Amino acid sequence: MEISISEYQVEWPQSYLAEVRLLSNVLQLDRIIDIQHFGSTSVPGLAAKPIIDIMIGFRSMEDAIASIPAVESLGYEYVESLSVPGGRLFLQRNPRTRHVHLVEYGTEHWLKPLLLRDYMRLHKEAREQYVELKKRNADQFKHDRAGYTKAKTAFVSGIVDKARQLYTGTP
Repeated sequence: MEISISEYQVEWPQSYLAEVRLLSNVLQLDRIIDIQHFGSTSVPGLAAKPIIDIMIGFRSMEDAIASIPAVESLGYEYVESLSVPGGRLFLQRNPRTRHVHLVEYGTEHWLKPLLLRDYMRLHKEAREQYVELKKRNADQFKHDRAGYTKAKTAFVSGIVDKARQLYTGTP
């Protein structure tokens, strides 16, 4: 699948909210602490791959794992090979417009994407640099998602470090 970057779409936040309503109908909400829209589609004005990233923060990883069948019931595909320790990833396919991430609330897997999102929302210069990097990487790694992501890693890590220091006072 070719990587393409789209200009920001004002519909993205509404798409997120509509999907959260569907997820809320099938999940046991007493297991969940919070649900967040993250990634580039959550940052007004930021160009992005047109995929809504939804992160569900569970009380424990056991609660997240127990919720896999509920998410799958909405047509999401659980992709164990792309899931990381501390998180579970689901893809919506045909069309691929949404990802759902199940993580334990308060862990690094929860915090890092939110630090990046919040920093990008407040810092126009960082957004502009990120858009330039993403477009360049999309051209270079058109059919290589791993290469595209890896080429952004240093920039993203730097922003997360700046955000952590800004918001928490710790490096």
